[in-house]
Amino acid sequence: MIKLARKFTLAQAVAWQVSKRLARDKRTLGLILLGPLFYVFIFGYGFAGEIKHVPIIIMNLDEPASKTIFFRTIELDIGTRVTSNLLEDDRVSITTLITKKNASLLSFEEAKQKVLDKEIVAVVLIPKNFSADIIESFLAAGTTPENLTIYLDNSNPRIGSIVMQAISEAFQSALGELQSSFQVNVEYGYGEGLTQLEFFAPMVIALGAFVFSLLLALVNIIEEKRSGTLNLLLQSPFNKAQVIIGYMIPFSVVAMLQTTVIIIVSMLLFNVDFGPQLPSLFLAAIILALTALAIGMFLSTYAKNELQAIQFFPLILFPAILLTGIIIPIEAIPDYFRWLSELIPLTHGIRIIQAVVIEQKPTDLLSASFLYLIGFLLVTIVASALSLKET
Repeated sequence: MIKLARKFTLAQAVAWQVSKRLARDKRTLGLILLGPLFYVFIFGYGFAGEIKHVPIIIMNLDEPASKTIFFRTIELDIGTRVTSNLLEDDRVSITTLITKKNASLLSFEEAKQKVLDKEIVAVVLIPKNFSADIIESFLAAGTTPENLTIYLDNSNPRIGSIVMQAISEAFQSALGELQSSFQVNVEYGYGEGLTQLEFFAPMVIALGAFVFSLLLALVNIIEEKRSGTLNLLLQSPFNKAQVIIGYMIPFSVVAMLQTTVIIIVSMLLFNVDFGPQLPSLFLAAIILALTALAIGMFLSTYAKNELQAIQFFPLILFPAILLTGIIIPIEAIPDYFRWLSELIPLTHGIRIIQAVVIEQKPTDLLSASFLYLIGFLLVTIVASALSLKET
């Protein structure tokens, strides 16, 4: 009994000392209390939205048609009905409506170019005399209307399926009782035959490069603090910027090796042939990895120990997973919350890598996303040097 009492007393003493240390460490206490709140907030609002207002163009060249059969007049204006249905559907947003009256404003080829330029997701071309052809096909079996043409950006299959579903329902409602078979000619600007594995490949590469580089810097800088090496460097003639860059160089080499492994394994696992765009993919992934390194170093300047570093990690990881299009499309995030997605570097990294992998475009060094990553990287390095101090 005496031994048990002594062990219990020792346990009480340890518990008391740990409790006092946690209570004195305001930063750790704040992370412990605010971390779960942030977690629930991100998850709750991340899944609260639906895909809405996807931009499309309607080219309605159809004309009203009517035909009288046995004292019954059939009147049909499919183009107008479809347009009206889609205007009322909040899943899509008609940015431009072309009719026979203003057909000179925009040709079908020009509308297709807007899809290729990522300004819109789809163009719907309702051909001339479509309503008249539908009536004829309804009355005379074997008559086939002129093809309905849809030009689609399917680089994100989830958004592409939403658009196709909205268009299909709009036509079904417009036809009413005159359910008639007609051919739909779907042309793809991007993503023809894209599988789910191919769609997720850019996200896997981007997330892997980001997370492993972030951990690399975060954990190693804390270890340098704990061992006292960082303090010795700060007391040396080197200035803080030189210390940060000195750490960044070997970390960058490791990050490049990690990124290379991720890309190679992704190629083998997803059976994706990056072809001539492989150098562009590597460049985009490395810039994202370097940005993550800088973020890790910046956070580590504020973390006093491993516990704080570990608690910093989910504060970065949860938004990186939920708000960058990995689980749900950015278009499905509520509007009042979507601005946060544009601040996260991983969002821009995924956007660049998707353009390389899915759209087969070389990395545009002057694109908004690439310039944002470069700017974020430089600003974070400077912020890390300014916030670095002896411990």
